[in-house]
Amino acid sequence: MKVIVTDASQRTALYVIRSLGRRGIDVTAVEKDINKWVNLGFASRYVKKRVALPSVHDEPDLYREELMKICHGHDVLFPISMYSLKIVSRHIDEFRKILHVPVVDYEKLIKANNTETLLKIATETGIPTPKTYFIKDINKVKEIALDLSYPVFIKVKEELELAPAKRNLVVASEEELLERYLELHRLQPFPLIQEYIRGEGQGYFAIFNCSSEPKVVFGHRRIREFPITGGPSTFCESHRNNKVMEYGERLLRALNWYGLAMVEFKVDEHDGLPKIMEINPRVWGSMPLAIASGVDFPYLLFKLAIEGDIQELRLFKEGVKLRFFINDVQAALSYSIKGKHKLQYLRRFVKDFFDMNVKEGILSLSDFKPGLVNVAKAIRRLYQR
Repeated sequence: MKVIVTDASQRTALYVIRSLGRRGIDVTAVEKDINKWVNLGFASRYVKKRVALPSVHDEPDLYREELMKICHGHDVLFPISMYSLKIVSRHIDEFRKILHVPVVDYEKLIKANNTETLLKIATETGIPTPKTYFIKDINKVKEIALDLSYPVFIKVKEELELAPAKRNLVVASEEELLERYLELHRLQPFPLIQEYIRGEGQGYFAIFNCSSEPKVVFGHRRIREFPITGGPSTFCESHRNNKVMEYGERLLRALNWYGLAMVEFKVDEHDGLPKIMEINPRVWGSMPLAIASGVDFPYLLFKLAIEGDIQELRLFKEGVKLRFFINDVQAALSYSIKGKHKLQYLRRFVKDFFDMNVKEGILSLSDFKPGLVNVAKAIRRLYQR
């Protein structure tokens, strides 16, 4: 069997490449730059073939045409980035004439990726949400700013492939809100203003079949993240919160979902309720935790694509911990400088550092080259600062 994995430079592509490659499935990885030493996925030993494509950002139509050409002779296509996912989903019927594509249809994808639409669906289905202001008139922002309790979030409605700290801003005052709101407004019109929820980040992860039934589920909680005001997990643990599982399933059923999705929540420390943050309708950053806990999402999605359905898998090993070492060092330093309970965070980081049972997200002795690329990229970022 042969598969195509797009956006090979992204770490999420690497997870899919490793999962399928370890099971003997031939992987063709595609990206605009085929240099192994700047590309995590291309550096993996599990890639059989590397193909350069036009930029999905700069030349989307040409990208689609070239991607469709190389689909011939393959069995399944895994679009990884949101850009690739949108292109493939929009032209899903054309791609499915050539191979299997376990991707939700375009209309549902856009609904899931629009935070305003998502929050309204959540409210209609009885899922708790943060207090949110939907702005339609830029002149209303100043009026709203006077009545807010700070800090608050400013969030774009649709995911832009920017770092979380650039697309979701935490602001501490009226003056900062007015200034930063205009910055995001220039990137994408009328971002949301949202209550800042203090509490632990938790997630519901699933594969839904073509009848919108959940066949595979998983849950986790974030122990550390970077940036610490809200960003990807740097250290996380498999965890089952029944309310999170219930709300996540309810929301994806309401969307008549198909394929892969992550529903992100914050468990509000004031009332203990999980509050919906967003849906990630694609491969997510902490996926190696699920795989280490016995839920191999990429392979199960592959089976769903090939076989049409899969056996139900609702059990997973709880208490499994996973870190992304380089990012976790950054998080620990940030918590020790800016966070509350600084010594507590440092002690925990040191304890976790010496815990031999903690799994690693990218560094791997059996596939070591992507880890070297990851370290090199981190050093380069530090040097550029």
